[in-house]
Amino acid sequence: MDETLVQHDYLRQRLHPQPGDQFYLHLADLRQALEQHRTDAPLHILDYGCGGSPYCSLFPNAVRYVRADLAGTPDIDHAFRSDSRLPELASSSLDLVLSTQVLEHVTDPAAYLAEALRLLRPGGKILLSTHGTFPDHGCPHDYWRWTADGLALTLNQAGFSEVVVTRLTCGRRAVAFMLIQMLTTPASASSGLASFSLRVLSFLVRRHLAALDGIPSGHFGIFRSRSGRARRSASSAGMALERAPC
Repeated sequence: MDETLVQHDYLRQRLHPQPGDQFYLHLADLRQALEQHRTDAPLHILDYGCGGSPYCSLFPNAVRYVRADLAGTPDIDHAFRSDSRLPELASSSLDLVLSTQVLEHVTDPAAYLAEALRLLRPGGKILLSTHGTFPDHGCPHDYWRWTADGLALTLNQAGFSEVVVTRLTCGRRAVAFMLIQMLTTPASASSGLASFSLRVLSFLVRRHLAALDGIPSGHFGIFRSRSGRARRSASSAGMALERAPC
């Protein structure tokens, strides 16, 4: 995993996904959703479960960009254990917590979200995405999936409010994505028919990508503080929540 995170292709597939990539549909939709939250504001940011920090360039003027992940992840500022705690970071010290495709990997989502809530200042927000339907992908473990209502409930129970859930990679795009994953397993790759089918499917996906719209594959969201009015309206491809006042 560590070597993968520092590879150029890891960053390229997330920042500039291309139709030939195995996870193109998923990563392209996520990238488009995150792009709506690009900002030049001087924010204090935590990339919480950062991996290779592929989206840090969306916040070029961040005063402080803190990277946190499991011990052994390269180029991080802080390591957390299974309890997700970051005791060295002060409460109410952050404007933004970024969490992309992390929540399904933590052993205790409630503890992870509680820590994010602790770190956010009143008026701050967490920008979060996770999976509804997706193949198992241990990194090192893969524990959870959510429906839209289930994710909203989880976040409300953690202390966030004003939840608006938007599904990413839906309908025919989700079906095409799952077929591609099925056909690119090692067992399928050894089959001549499956290999040919994959090439045909990949061609059709590239040719008719605009028609693959509309079974959710993932959820994307924003969460904000209850203290006062949110500084920015929620994205149409997002979820708006607020942090309870101290």
